[in-house]
This record gives sequence, C-alpha cells and structure tokens, in this order.
Amino acid sequence: MKLSLSIFIIIMFFGLFPASVYSLSIDGVAFSNATVVPYFVEEKDKLLTIADVINNKDWNKPEKETINFGFTTKPYWFKFTVQNNTKEILNLFFRISYPMLDEILFYVPRSDGTYYEIKTGDKYPFKYREVVDVGFVFPVAVYPGLNNYYFRIQTTSSFNFGCDLYSAKGYLKVLNTDQPLIWMYYGLMIVMVVFNFFVFLSIRDIAYLLYTFFISSWILLQMSLNGYAFQYLWPDSIWWGNNSLPFFMALTIFLCGIFLLRATDVLWNNKKVKIIYSIFVLIPGFTLSLGSLALPYHAAIVSTTGFTIMAVVILFTSQLYAFIKGSRIARFFAIGFAGLAIGVLLYTLKTFGVLPVNFITQWSIQIGSSIVVIFLSFALADRINVMRKDIEVLYEEKKISESEALKKASHFEAIVNAVNVMSNDFINVSKELESISKTFSEVSGKQVEMTSHIQESFSGLQMSLEELHNALKAQKEQGKKSQEYVVTMEHAYTALLSENKRFLGIIESIVSTAKNAENTLNTMISSMNVLQQGSQEIEQFVAVIDEISDKINLLSLNASIEAARAGEAGRGFAVVADEIGKLAAATAEQSGMISKRVATIASDINSIVVLSRESNTALSNIFSLIGTVKEGIVSFQQVVNNQTDELHKVKEQVMHIDTLSNEIFQLSEKIKDVMANTLEAITTISTMADGIATTNIKIKEYSTSISEKSDRLSILVKG
Repeated sequence: MKLSLSIFIIIMFFGLFPASVYSLSIDGVAFSNATVVPYFVEEKDKLLTIADVINNKDWNKPEKETINFGFTTKPYWFKFTVQNNTKEILNLFFRISYPMLDEILFYVPRSDGTYYEIKTGDKYPFKYREVVDVGFVFPVAVYPGLNNYYFRIQTTSSFNFGCDLYSAKGYLKVLNTDQPLIWMYYGLMIVMVVFNFFVFLSIRDIAYLLYTFFISSWILLQMSLNGYAFQYLWPDSIWWGNNSLPFFMALTIFLCGIFLLRATDVLWNNKKVKIIYSIFVLIPGFTLSLGSLALPYHAAIVSTTGFTIMAVVILFTSQLYAFIKGSRIARFFAIGFAGLAIGVLLYTLKTFGVLPVNFITQWSIQIGSSIVVIFLSFALADRINVMRKDIEVLYEEKKISESEALKKASHFEAIVNAVNVMSNDFINVSKELESISKTFSEVSGKQVEMTSHIQESFSGLQMSLEELHNALKAQKEQGKKSQEYVVTMEHAYTALLSENKRFLGIIESIVSTAKNAENTLNTMISSMNVLQQGSQEIEQFVAVIDEISDKINLLSLNASIEAARAGEAGRGFAVVADEIGKLAAATAEQSGMISKRVATIASDINSIVVLSRESNTALSNIFSLIGTVKEGIVSFQQVVNNQTDELHKVKEQVMHIDTLSNEIFQLSEKIKDVMANTLEAITTISTMADGIATTNIKIKEYSTSISEKSDRLSILVKG
C-alpha cells in the first residue's frame, strides 16, 4: 500500500512539470518549433569579433538537441536562425536554461542589419539582467524574413544548456507552471527541516539534528544550482555566487554521510564501515568543502563533482548492506536514497556531457530528493508505529504485573505478621545480650587496666632497649671508622718507611759523590802547588834574562863608542852594535811583559789554592753534617719500625672490638624482636577476659534460639 502510494505521488510529481516545447500562434501563424538547436564554432587561438563570426562559413551542427561540452574553459560562438513568414515584427523571448554560465554575449539584429550586444552571466550582478529570471532570458525582435542571431559563451562551470524561444504568452505559461512547483518543492524541504528540528528538541535524538543540517545544506545546494540563491540570497556576491555550488555539494555529501552513519544502527556499530565512511566520504567531503573556497572554480567544481559520484555509490551501497543485515530503517533509506542516487547520477552524467539535457536530467535531483523526503516520512511513521506497539506491549505487561503484585501483597502481609511476632522475640534476646555485654565490658575493663600497666613497663623497657640499640649501632659505625683509620695509618707508615729508605740511599750517594769531589779537590790543590812553584822558577829565569839584557845593552853602548873612535873603519861595527842595542832593548821589554804575566798567573794560582783549601774545609763540614743526618734517619727508621709493630697490635684490637660490637648489635636486634613479640602477646592477652567462657555459653544458647526462629521465618517466606 505504501509503495503504491509513493509511486502515485512520484507520477503526479512528474506530471506537474510542463514540456519544454510550446506552440506559438500569432494571427493564425503557428510557431511550432520552440526548441532552438544552434550551430556552433570554437574560438581557438584568435579572439573573434561579431564581424568575424558573421562572415564565418564553417559552422558545426550539434549531434543532439542540447549543447553539452562537459567541463571546458574554451569560448564558443553559437548561431541560430528564425524565419518570420509574417509581415509583422514578432517580439519573442530567447531563454538559456542553465544558470551557472559565467559570461554570455548575445547579439540581437537591428532593422538596419547591424547588431547590438547584450552582456550577462553569473559573473555580473543579478540586477543587470534584461529579464528577471534564474536562467538567461533575452528579448528579441524577429523581423519579417530570415533573422540570424549570435551569442558567445565562456564558463568555468559545466558547459551544458538548452535553448528555447518563447512568445510572451508562452514564457508566462512556463513561469506560472514552473515557479509554483519549485517553491512547493522548497516548501516541502523547509517543512521537513522545521518538523525534524522540533522532533529533535522533543526526544534529543542526534540523528534528527543531523538530518536537519543535511536537508538545510541540500536546500542551499539546490538553490545555488537552480540560480534562486543568486537571485534572492546573494545577488551582488559574484565570488560567493560561483563558489557556493562546490562548497554546498561537498558539505551536503559530508552531512549526508554523518546522518546515514548515525541513523543506521547496523552501520554505526560496525567499525569497518566507520573507517570506510571516514576515509572515502567524511574526510574528503569536509576537506573539499573548505578547499573549494581556495581553489579556482573550475578545479573546485570538477573535483567536487567527481567526489559526489564516488560518495553516492558508497552511501547507496552501505544502505543496501544495512538492508541485507536486517535494519528496519534502512529499507526506507535504501529506497529513498536509491531515487536520490539515481537523480544525482543522472544530473552528474549530464554535467559531464554523457547524457543530453532534457526534463529528466535537468530536474533529476529535485525528483530524487522528493523521493527521499517521502520515504523518510514513511520511516518516521514506521518508527512511531513501532513505538506505539512497544507501548501496548508494555501496557499489557503492566496489567499482568499488577495482578501478580496483588497476590504477592496478601502473601507478604502474612509474612509481615509473623515477622512482627519474631521481632518481639528478637527484642527480648537483644536485652539479654545487652546484660551479658555489660558483664563482659566490666571484665574487659579490668583486663585492659592491668594490661595498660604492663604495657607502660614494657614501653619504658623498650625505649631503653631502643637507646641501647642505637648506641651499639653508633659504636659499630665508630668501630668501622676506627678500623679504617688504622688501615690508613698503616699504609701511611709503610709509605713513610719506604721513603725513609729511599732518602737514606740518596744520602749514601751524596756521601760517595762528596768523597770523590774531595779527592779531586786534593789533586787540584797539589797541581796548584806545582804551578805555583813553576811560576816562581819562571820569575827567577826572567830576572836572569833582565840581567843579561842589561849587560848586552851596556856592551852595545861600549861598541858604539869604540866604533866612533875607529872612524870610517868602524862604521860597520857601529851598525852591528846599534842592532845589538835594539835587540837588547826589545828583549828587556818582552822580559818585563813576561814578568807581569807570570806575576798575574802566580796571583791567580794563589787565589785558586786558597779557594780550594776553603772548599776542602767546607766539604769536611758537609761530611760531618751528612753523618749526623744519616744517624738521625737511621734512628727515625727504627722508631717507625717500632710504631708499625704497635700499629699492627692496635689494628688487631680494633678488629676484635668490631667483632664484639657486631655480636652485641645482633644480640640487641634479637632482644628487640623478642620484646616486640612479648608486647604484642601482652596486647593480645589484654583483649581476652576471664569471663569470655561463661558469656560464650550464654551467647551460644541465644544463638540457637535465634537460628530456630530464623528457620521458621524462612519457611514462611518460601511458603
């Protein structure tokens, strides 16, 4: 029944849309061909003018009645011809249906054969259009005879459109037919938004809020696609008028994916489906919705359209999967979104140029979305029916529960009476137990008082033991330190003894070296004495030479006198005498110099002899001091040896003391543990009283009585 009703509504919805071809009759002249199929030529590298286009002979004939070049940014020129066989000027309207074209230059002929230009497109504000329409409408005057019309289109959107030529009456008929239906469609969508929003406020189900967002985005997408958003919402926002279409396309797919995922329990509870939705629908949809605002329009619309095809396939497949898995609501979603998916697919294929532009492809999205709204209404109605049935079942269960409750109430009344009787018995038992507890408290009080005195004594003893334990612990630590100090002193004495031996060896080396120096010094003194004696002998030789020189000089003087007396015969002898005199003078002079040099050498030798003797005396003193130092070192070494022996004895005593300290410390640890155990035992004993045995017997008797009464109560409850 529901399926038949939905098919009927869909057929009625299709039937309300008028055909795009109208017959026009003016003064008996029928204008039957309302659909215009223009010829076209591509504007390649060269920018063409209207004059170039008029003279062009190479026009291409389209293969279909509609123009569809897919996504291209190349400009195209179009031409169509109207034959007016009447004698009157026909005022017609030429309409291009697709509202997303960027720029249209339409050239209308005048009566004189020239053309004037009309410039429009969605790159210009809406208020500049010749005729207020979501499409592009141009008033044209058709003169009698043959009329040629030209227009140029360039766009970054999908390059597809259909052309129609209307009379004024035919154009008004189209408006009066299309406008009510399209606003009925938007009204239906808005009603669904408001209704589901109030349902969300009532039951707080997030699926209804997501559905509200989805339908709202869908309405804005359809208004952007059909041109109504540019006409009514943002007529002066050129950039947003273009970029709103890819933005709302991606956003609608994103919201649709979230809604279907959340509303279908089979999908929502499947982690793999969530991952697939996130990777292929949600993340790309959200990214493209924001990225479309930054990308160039051509890149944004191409990428968003391709993503829409992929997302529709995934969404429809997921609903089929949920339907197969037995999801009740998925039946309506699958049927409704199947219609929408087919509509979106047809429109997308039309956009890419695969399918022609006709009534079905042009309005396929509106038809599909209407199917979705209808079947979602069925889903809501079915959900209400399910809730009503659940309430009826709950009501029947409530009646049965009330009947059983009345039966159990009477049974519980008898149980309550029995419980009241038993409660009186329990009160008496509690009084007797209270008396016993008083007796037990008195005994326990005395025991606690005695135990407290014992605890105080043991506490003092434990404190003393703790102090002794701490003192032994400190003594143990000091013993370890003393042992460490003794070991350190032992090492120090050993090192000192070693250094003493090494220093004694050095003293021996110094003594040996000093003895060698003494021998060398004595030898040098002997040599100096010999040199001193030689210098004295040289002085004697110099004195003899001086005496001989004086005699030679005197002899030379006498020879000169005799030669003078001899006259000419003694002249040669005089020369010899003169030379002998000079030689004697030179000899005397050299002898004087030798005498001075020898005197200087003798003086230096005397000084060296004196210094050598003083050095010998000092060296003897050093020998005496070294002997004294050596004797002191030997004595010190003997003392160190004696101290080392004593230090070994001290070390043995310290080790013995440390051993005794460890034994005493361990003994104190054991005593401490014994004291702790004793104190714990005393505390345990303090909790026990002498009257426990007597009171236990009475408690046992009363426990038996309580057990019997409890058994009776249990029998009553089970009965």
